[in-house]
Amino acid sequence: MSVNNTLKKEKAEESESVKSSTNKRFRFSVMQILNGEILQKEYFLKNLPFLFYVAMLLAIYIANVFYAENKIREIALVEEQIKELHTEYISLKASLTELSKEHQLDTTLSKYGITVSTVPPKVVPITKEESLKIY
Repeated sequence: MSVNNTLKKEKAEESESVKSSTNKRFRFSVMQILNGEILQKEYFLKNLPFLFYVAMLLAIYIANVFYAENKIREIALVEEQIKELHTEYISLKASLTELSKEHQLDTTLSKYGITVSTVPPKVVPITKEESLKIY
């Protein structure tokens, strides 16, 4: 029994020493960060290329967000211009429709001596051979 207990105690002490050594190795205090000691640690120097990679990815991400926001603003401006132009198109089309009515044309062209014909149009009969010659 005593041999078994001593083996358990030794294993527990070994696991505690491993835990404490890993905790000491990765534990950074606020003072180490503020005074710059952390920059001289082997762990930091070993992972410096990875940190530069992460910083580059962050810069690309920020630039991408900025670019996307600018494009969204441009799209909103263009959509507003499209709405204004569509409204102008509808109003111009309505005024053109109003001006091209027969009554309006009659009143406008009567100033120049052009009036609406009172004689109905005549149908000129042609044969199929004549139509082929014409066209």
